[in-house]
This record gives sequence, structure tokens and C-alpha cells, in this order.
Amino acid sequence: MDKDGTIYYKNDSCYLMALETNGAYLDSVTARPDTGSVNWDKRFQASETEYTLRVAENAKNVTLSFKAPAGCTMKIGNDTIDGTYVADVSSGKAEIKIAVVQGTKSREYTFHLTKDHGNSSLTSMIVSTSNTYGEVSHYLSMTPAFNSAKTGYTVEYLDSKAENTQRFLRVYVEKAESDATVKTEIVKGVRKVTTTTSGNATRFNVYWEDNVDEAQVKITVTAKAGSKTEYLLTIQRKEKVSTPTPTPTEVPEVFGPWQTISTATVFAPEQQRRTSNKGRQETRTVGSKLTPTIKLNARSIRLKKKQSTTKVQVSGLAAGDRVQSWTTSNKKVATVTSRGKITAKKTGKARIIITLVSGKKAVVNVTVQKTAVKTTKISGLKKSVVLKRRQKLKLKPVISPLTSVEKVTYKTSNKKVATVSSRGVITAKKKGTAKITVKSGKKTYTVTVKVK
Repeated sequence: MDKDGTIYYKNDSCYLMALETNGAYLDSVTARPDTGSVNWDKRFQASETEYTLRVAENAKNVTLSFKAPAGCTMKIGNDTIDGTYVADVSSGKAEIKIAVVQGTKSREYTFHLTKDHGNSSLTSMIVSTSNTYGEVSHYLSMTPAFNSAKTGYTVEYLDSKAENTQRFLRVYVEKAESDATVKTEIVKGVRKVTTTTSGNATRFNVYWEDNVDEAQVKITVTAKAGSKTEYLLTIQRKEKVSTPTPTPTEVPEVFGPWQTISTATVFAPEQQRRTSNKGRQETRTVGSKLTPTIKLNARSIRLKKKQSTTKVQVSGLAAGDRVQSWTTSNKKVATVTSRGKITAKKTGKARIIITLVSGKKAVVNVTVQKTAVKTTKISGLKKSVVLKRRQKLKLKPVISPLTSVEKVTYKTSNKKVATVSSRGVITAKKKGTAKITVKSGKKTYTVTVKVK
């Protein structure tokens, strides 16, 4: 039996023949990070069970999508998954073990997720005229001084100086990571580059072309994990002739228009900013903070004992303000929830106080009675309307008091001219006149409908 659970036997010709195969495996795996890309250490194959996936430094999670043959189940830990798993890599790494099970057979895959892309930097770079690394007196001064975080360097080996007789220079570099590779590439002014490597150290002989101002080579360090750093070395062969820098003409500073960066609220006035052509910014405060305001659709309501309502509505709040709380002055008479649902408990009077975050308050007076709340008035409707054939109009009557429990009904005097639904939608049928009666309890209101 191999590590995948396949059983073999040896036939008379000494060949291994499979008796039973392991049908528990993954068909495919995809990985999608929330940012950046994913680098696999190798291409996914069903027979390979361990992989390393490298993600971007700023990635927080990676969504893994698994597919397995029909009849297989997939588990991560004790949890059965449907094929998708989100791995948290905010700590820098994660290890996902997924088991694929089919009957008595199983196969486990391991996915190592990491933000470590390896170290692709150099620990030193020395340019010398000597074949011997240790001859410090032959080292050439490099600008800037070597620092692994800096990637551009220049050395002077001017052909105008009599002592500079060599036709090439030696560049000694050491890599930070032993498994990293170091390669050179000619950029300009170089005939050839030869390479000698010993352990972590590499020596390049850089041969420049005749009569060039400068020679350049690019040194590329690639970590085993995939990260890459490129260093550019310039060998200066001729004196640079500096060009006088003209004295710049002073440009006057001019500011652009003021722009609003935050509008006024009940807590702060409007803030504006403007930017000059030199990048300088100025801010200012305009006006003052807003005065808190609040509107209610009712200042007093009546409720029958045990009746609840959410019909008290708050509006007209100034920018930045909101309802902080609903409270009652007498919980024995009426209670109120944080969302404004008022419930009558027993007969009596109570005050519902609505408080805004700005401190502004409004009060609704509640009277709890034994009898049902009846309609006293119907308003909000026109006396007459004109409609075209097949035109619709929804009636929106205002019932007073708003806590009335009496149902609103609609009735037409002539269904051939105009009909009305139980929700108050009028439909014009044919030319003529019909009267729509709106009724709630003992109160009625008539709307005359003329169909053209």
C-alpha cells in the first residue's frame, strides 16, 4: 500500500498491479486573496499533498476553493465544508489541513500560507582593482556607502588618471540568503561580465568598452521564495561636466477656491480648505454649528389599555443629530421601547420624552383610556378629482387621532365609472361622475371623481 491508500500486488512477471485505488482526492484548488496575488511553490496535482502559497504583505485573508469528485466529503478539522474556506493570514501565516473522504478511503492535503517571500538583499558590495578580496587598499570608494536597502551605486575609475590602467574591475557581492541566486545583466558601456561563485560570495569581472563615459551593470538577487531585488552599479570612466543650474524665477503663491470638507452639524460649524499652487493648505471655519430641531407628527395621543403604536414619527432633525432615547414619565401607565413603540398599561396619563444626541427634547402626552380609540376626523383628501380613463389614483386619508383603531373603508357610488380597492386605489373606467366614500367608524369623507 502506498501513502495514498492504493493497494498493489506483484504478478508473475514481477510487475506491481493495483488492486484497489484511493478515490478520495482533490480535483482542483484555487486561492484568491483579498488583495494582491498568490504565488504557489508548485503547480497543483491531485497526487501532491503539500503546498506553500505566498501572499502579499497587506493581505488579511485568502479564500480557498476546493473541488473533489462526486461522493467525496471535505473536512477541515471537525467541520465539513462545501468547497470554500476563508483562511486568516493577518498574523503572517496560516496552515490549512483538509481531509478528503470517500467511504473508508481518505487523503489529507496541507496548504502553508505565508507572507514570507524570502530575503533577496545583498549584505555587502565591494568594487576592487585586485583579484584578492582581502586587499583593502585596492577597494574603490562607492557612492553612497553600501546599505542593503539602497539599490543604486557609483564608483569612479576615470581614464584620465594615469594610475587607472586596468581594463576591468572586480565586483565582490555577498547575498543574505544562501539559497538566493545572483545574476548580472549588461545595461550599457560593458563588453562582457564573467562570474565566479563561492558559497554566499560572488565575484563579477566587469569589462567596459573603449572610450565610454560610463559603464553600467544590473545585479539581480532572487530569493528562493520568489522575492527579487535589483541593484544598479555605475562605473564612471570620464569626468562629468556640470551644467550651471539657472536661477529659477520666483513664482508667486496663488490659492485656489475654498472647498467644503465638512458641512455644518449640530456639533460643529462648516469647515473649508483651499490649496495653493505650491501645495500649501489653509483651513477655515464658516458660520456656526446648527441649532437642534425636531418635529413630531403628534404632540398628544390616546390609547386603549394594552394598545401599542409606532405611529409617533420624528422628523426635521438638523444634520448630525439623531434620536438618542425614548423614555416614559410613568411606566405604570405607558412604556416605550428604544425604537419608539408605545404600549398602554393602565388608564391614566404619561409623558413620552424623546431625547436627541444634541440634548434637544420633545414630549408626547399619552392618555390611556378604557374604551377603544375612535376616529374623530378624516382629512388630507381633495373634495374632487379629475381622471382620464384607465388612470389610477391612491387616496391617502389622514385619520385623527392617529391611534384610532377603527378600520378605513372605501366605497364607490358607480362602479361603471370608477372603482376603488380596499387599499384606496381609484381606477377610472369610463366617462362620467362617481362619488368615493371614505369611512372610519362614524366619520365619512366624500371625494367626487370625474372621468373624462
